[in-house]
Amino acid sequence: MGPEQHRTARSGLACTPTESLAPGVRVLGSANATDVASGYVFSCMVVPDPAMPTNQVVQCWGWRSDGRLGDGGLVTGQSCTPVTTLIPSSSSWNVEIGVNHACAVNAAGTAYCWGDNSSGQLGDGTTPIARCRSS
Repeated sequence: MGPEQHRTARSGLACTPTESLAPGVRVLGSANATDVASGYVFSCMVVPDPAMPTNQVVQCWGWRSDGRLGDGGLVTGQSCTPVTTLIPSSSSWNVEIGVNHACAVNAAGTAYCWGDNSSGQLGDGTTPIARCRSS
């Protein structure tokens, strides 16, 4: 492979500078998103709550194993469209994502975490995989 080619680490595919990748795409339902974060194989965003538009909810999409999407599912698979997490609606949310877990804090200062908990990432004093925890 010459200096004009680049190889992606995960796929091993080579491309030259004359080839182009697809442009960014708009995430479904993100017209009024106020925050977005991405992890290794999933992403989350903060959007208005459809049931109470003055409040916000956190929605996630991508690879769903280990409870990463926060919707209560632990099965392997993916969601190509955002699903609403099980954390309650709030007047505002900020979301952050680790490799395989995510946390969000609301306006009242309550933190919720979900996803992989194998090293205690969810902050609830346990280490098994868990779906959603508040602290």
